[in-house]
Amino acid sequence: MIVKKMFFFLCFLFCLVYVYAQEIKMTFDQTFSLVAPEGAQIIVDDYLAYRFAEVSVLPKEGNSFSMKLYFHPDRPDLAQYDTPEIMRKRVIESSEKYLNITEEKEVVLEEIDFKNSYGFYTILTNAQLQSGDENSFGEFKYMVRGVMRLTVDVSCGFSIMTNDLESEEYKQLFSYVLSLVKGINVN
Repeated sequence: MIVKKMFFFLCFLFCLVYVYAQEIKMTFDQTFSLVAPEGAQIIVDDYLAYRFAEVSVLPKEGNSFSMKLYFHPDRPDLAQYDTPEIMRKRVIESSEKYLNITEEKEVVLEEIDFKNSYGFYTILTNAQLQSGDENSFGEFKYMVRGVMRLTVDVSCGFSIMTNDLESEEYKQLFSYVLSLVKGINVN
C-alpha cells in the first residue's frame, strides 16, 4: 500500500515538473530547466538541441508584456558572443534597426555584471505606438533588448516588451533572465 501511494506521489511530481518546466539542452553537460514566472507561461517556439532555442514567455491572461529568450551554445566551434566586445557590438548592431521608430537616436548600452558573468542591454522607447511598421514593437511602450553570458559555453539573447519599466512585473521578468546565469566565471 505504501509503495502504491509513493508511486502515485512520484507520478504526480513528475507531471508537475513536466507541465511547468521546459528542458533546454544547449551543450552535453548544460541543460536549462525553464519554469514560468508567476502569472506567465512558457512556449518553446523553436528548438534544436545543442544548437539553439527560441522561447516565448507570455502572460497567462491579458497582454501586459511579451518576452523572448534566444539560447545559443557559444563554444569555440559556434562562437557568436565569445568576448564582451563582440557581444556589445552585436547588441548595438541588432538594435539599430529600431532607431527609426524609437525616441532614442542611438543605441545606449547598459552593462550586466552578475555572478561573474557579463552581458549588455538597451532600452528602446516606442515613438510610434500602433504604427503598423514591421519593425514596430506594437502596443508596447518599451523594448529591452540584450544578450547575457549564462555559462562559459552558452549565451542568451532576450527581448522584453512592456509598458512600465517600474512595474513589479517587469522587474520579475528581468530577474528571471538573470536567474538563468549559472554563475561560472567566464572572465
